[in-house]
Amino acid sequence: MQVARTIKRTFLALSAMVVAPSLGAEGVSKADQLRTEDPSGVVMTITAMLVVFFGLAVLYLAFKGVGRLSQNLSERNKRKAQAPKSSSNRPPASVGAIPPEVSIAIGLALYEATEEVHDQEGDVITISHAQKSSFPSAWSNKAFNQRTPSVLQRHLGVRSK
Repeated sequence: MQVARTIKRTFLALSAMVVAPSLGAEGVSKADQLRTEDPSGVVMTITAMLVVFFGLAVLYLAFKGVGRLSQNLSERNKRKAQAPKSSSNRPPASVGAIPPEVSIAIGLALYEATEEVHDQEGDVITISHAQKSSFPSAWSNKAFNQRTPSVLQRHLGVRSK
């Protein structure tokens, strides 16, 4: 008797949570019917707690599954990295094809041969200034290297009077 009454109240609480307001045959809403059946709100409280705990359990299982999946993937990647590799990583060359190392060496030799030599002598380096200007550069301009007194005082912790 008590169990049947509790089940009936639980179903009433669940049906009262439905968004669309529906009226019973007597014209009394389900929320009003729940208020008359359970004035203290115990059934509604238990139902709400069950919904929250069920949601937490689902989240726990989802996070646990994602964690196991990521562990399996990282172990698979480790096994793949530690697996013995084949003797040659390059694709099989066709007969008469030039290896890529030879092509690179030929290209570098051609580049070096066509490039103008900067210095003819081996121990003298010629430096030419790219910018001929009467203004000093920002690197050597003393005005850019000066600190204002307020910045210096803040840095040293000295307070102004």
